[in-house]
Amino acid sequence: MCGGGSDLPHGKGIRCAGFSLDAVAYCTREERAGGLELDMRESPPAYKHLLYGECRCGRRHGTDRRPAPIAHAATASGPTPDRLDVEERHTIYSAALALLDVRRGTHDDLRRRGLGDETIADVGYRSIPLKGNAQTALMAAMRERFGDSTLLRCPGFHDKNGRLTFACAVGKRDGYVVPYRDERGRVTGFQVRLFVGGYQTPAGTKVAEIYHVARSGRETGDLYLTEGGLKSQVASSVGGIWCMGIPGQALQGAHIEVIRRLEPRRVIVAFDQEPNDQTRQVTLRCCDLLWDAGLPVYSSKWEGVL
Repeated sequence: MCGGGSDLPHGKGIRCAGFSLDAVAYCTREERAGGLELDMRESPPAYKHLLYGECRCGRRHGTDRRPAPIAHAATASGPTPDRLDVEERHTIYSAALALLDVRRGTHDDLRRRGLGDETIADVGYRSIPLKGNAQTALMAAMRERFGDSTLLRCPGFHDKNGRLTFACAVGKRDGYVVPYRDERGRVTGFQVRLFVGGYQTPAGTKVAEIYHVARSGRETGDLYLTEGGLKSQVASSVGGIWCMGIPGQALQGAHIEVIRRLEPRRVIVAFDQEPNDQTRQVTLRCCDLLWDAGLPVYSSKWEGVL
């Protein structure tokens, strides 16, 4: 679908997800995504391209004839083409976190993972608001302070159809906000950790824009690269290591630039330890990309559950 990377120097930068169907193909290359939204349910997270007609990435990849009835799961990445920079997003996210609280279920889950109350407060883990008055009050306060047009440009405050909203708890569907903070402590984005159902990534999120850097004060100069803001924070707090978390396993060029800027002694790639070829392939791909960027890279795996 991406042409085998013939337009890239020495064939570098190939990041195919490794699977396709008759009507669709999945690719992890954000620069080829156009208006497609990253599907975080895939492993690795990937963009879903149509192999017939005009794909929503803005290109044609194959025939004009639809091979079979199939729903197009791709949606626009956001209601407006312009995006907020990290300082603007940090201001908005910080204001929202200040309006949220930490309910018992959230506190218990984070403590069970090994995080202390100080870390929970400092990072900004917060329960998603309850549907009804709490969610309405949050959105009213955010709209009054920032305005609708600004919130529509900020992932997390609108759905895929461009309607203003924020994740909320309904019945047994509950969870909490997992902020991703950069090396300066700015909130670059967030995911929602559901107690049942894993993680949700807000509509409009650009994976390359969000990452989490966690320092323990006891690190040796080795930077561990792992999946997820929460896992990286737990690993740092419990293991006393320097850790960077990215959404899923989708290492992007922007993430590599951040790592180079951090100047670690070594980069140690440590993703989930499931014994499957997909995880091994993703680990090798990340190691190759980091090595090509001139970084000393190693791979490892976690012991226990984070």
